[in-house]
This record gives sequence, C-alpha cells and structure tokens, in this order.
Amino acid sequence: MNLYKYILLLIVSPHEGWKDINKYSIPNDVVMRSLFYPCLALLAVTQFIPYYMGYNGGELSAVIVAAMIDFVKYFVGFFAISCLLNGFFADMFKSKVQVNKLNNFIAFCLIILAVFNILRNLMPGFPFFDIFPLYIIYVVFRGLGYLTIPEIRAKGFIALASLLLLLIPSGIKFVLNLLIPNM
Repeated sequence: MNLYKYILLLIVSPHEGWKDINKYSIPNDVVMRSLFYPCLALLAVTQFIPYYMGYNGGELSAVIVAAMIDFVKYFVGFFAISCLLNGFFADMFKSKVQVNKLNNFIAFCLIILAVFNILRNLMPGFPFFDIFPLYIIYVVFRGLGYLTIPEIRAKGFIALASLLLLLIPSGIKFVLNLLIPNM
C-alpha cells in the first residue's frame, strides 16, 4: 500500500481518494509517521528555496524561524483540530475506529494544505497559490462518506472542519510570528 498515492488522489479526485483510503483501515500512527511528519519536514526545507532564489531579502535566521513556524503550525494544528472536532462531534466519534478515521481525515487534509505551501515555496511569485487552500473545503465535503457523517449534520461538519483546517494553522502562525522575533 503506497500512502503517497492517496495524497495525489485526494488532490486530483477527492471522492476517489477517500473511497480508496476507506478500503483499508490504516492506523493513524502509520499515516503520521509515514506521511504527515515527512511532509512537514519537506515543507520546512522548502522554506529555504525562495531565500536562495532571491525572493526573500531577509536574513537566513529569519528563514530558519519561518521554517520552524511552518512545521509547528501544522504539528500543533493537528492536535488542536482533532481535539476540537472530537469535542464538537463527540456523539459521532465514540469508537476507536471512528476516532482513527477522524485523525486520518485531519492528517490528510493538513498534508494537502502543506503540499500547497510546498508548491508555493517551490514556485515563489505565483499569486494563484494563495487561493489553493480553499480547495480543502471540497476535500472536506468529499470526505463525509469516509467519516460516515449523517446528512443532517453534514453542513455543520463541513463548515466547522473547513474553518478549523484553514484558521487554526494560520492562527498558530500569527501567534508565533508575534512571539518569536524575526531576528
């Protein structure tokens, strides 16, 4: 089972991607260890590319801080989003299997957002990469079947999950930028 194909499939066709992921019961620690953490490390490394291409006029220390912040915003964001969605929809995520699916759902969505950030770092200067994160709303919508969300709760889940996936990492980045000086 090649986990990287799921990322590509989720980006190209979220419906087929979630359907494929649903065929296997992938433990969340495998997704985290094999996909999530390496993707965050790659995101942090690609933060240096705009600096070396001359798009960032700042110092290397500022790029190092930005790379750390990029890593931390998704790392901490995963746990915050998991805790909040588990809290708001506790009645739907009671079993270990459902909690595992929810955590995989969050991890895959954050990986997609990180991939969009990696693309932005690899091709600096293209403003259309700034709107790519909104695609996560469609990915969340298509993931309802994977999580078996009842139709009556679907709109609320889509709205809350999309907002949390977009705002929590951005909020963490904002707070960290305030707390950590850009040397």
